[in-house]
Amino acid sequence: MTSEIDYSVFTGLIEYGIIEPSQVRLSQDTTNTLRNLMNIVCPTVKLIPYEFKKAQVTWRAPVFKVTTTLKKELSEDEQILSNIRIFLNKLTDNTFLKISDNIEQELLKFKEDIPIDVANFIVDIATTNTGCVGVYAELYALLVEKFPSLQSSFMEIISKFTSVFDEIKYVDESNYDEFCAMTKKNKKRRALSELITKLTNMNVIDIETTRSISLILLKKFLEFINEEGKTNETDEISENLVILFNAVNKKTIINESKTLNDYIIEFSKYKSKDFKSLSNKTIFKFMDIVSPKKIKV
Repeated sequence: MTSEIDYSVFTGLIEYGIIEPSQVRLSQDTTNTLRNLMNIVCPTVKLIPYEFKKAQVTWRAPVFKVTTTLKKELSEDEQILSNIRIFLNKLTDNTFLKISDNIEQELLKFKEDIPIDVANFIVDIATTNTGCVGVYAELYALLVEKFPSLQSSFMEIISKFTSVFDEIKYVDESNYDEFCAMTKKNKKRRALSELITKLTNMNVIDIETTRSISLILLKKFLEFINEEGKTNETDEISENLVILFNAVNKKTIINESKTLNDYIIEFSKYKSKDFKSLSNKTIFKFMDIVSPKKIKV
């Protein structure tokens, strides 16, 4: 009697996980040799070939967890400020009428005093978009007329203006990131001087305020040109003095019966070799200012 059993040489190895079915590769000659051996050793046992079953793999799409960001709920005033900032960023000569009206409507929503943030927004954005200082000056002049409380906020910002000259730090171009940061600060500083100049010419800022700023800068300039290592500071101060020069009346007394015009003429005659921190660049800038076309005595 012949019995049938599942008896492959590799069955046990496969079942015990020693080898994988895919690793079994027998030639036909080898298979025939094994069968002949089995017939000799166990003639009553019929060898049934091992059937390799392919693993059934079911592909499943990866499950991605949706990242949820908790959105902070803004207060009523915070929402108003957010709207104003958005409108300010859209301000151009072409959108002036629409944007100024939108901002006015937002300002009317404040139940209490208008926060200083509004003035800060105008100054920050105006001094960042340096090519649009004029249009922001016009907007501010319009808003101050309708919302007088904005004036005190702006004057508080202006009062801190001269302190930015204590933060001047020269950085060599080799340090690219810091050099770019320094250049950005210088541009913002000059843009603020331009904003002050335009608002002074619009009679939004009193000439006395601009005169006081000019006097402080003059004192810093005279101090720094006699100190070692202050050339970059004097260059930057001169840039701002030249801008303010366009706002201060040429006959306005700045200090000790001298007008700003008198100081500019005096500086234009200086020699860089006579001072510790005075560049020819700054002297030439003053010389340009005192040309017959620009000076009115």
